[in-house]
Amino acid sequence: EHIQEKPFLEEYKKRSLILNKEINIVRNKNTIEKAIALDIDEQFRLKVKKENGEIEYLNSGEVSIRKG
Repeated sequence: EHIQEKPFLEEYKKRSLILNKEINIVRNKNTIEKAIALDIDEQFRLKVKKENGEIEYLNSGEVSIRKG
């Protein structure tokens, strides 16, 4: 564990505009899954809960905030 990564991670989470929001996960430029962005883990992956209740960790790709 790198000592300086934890404070950076906490600040990164505070500034995130996506956490606790409904999002669209875009895969292969056209596949869209709806989810809620729950957290960012220590590996800087986005933890999401999909509509079917499944928890997934995303480490790359495109997400967009859904307009409610």
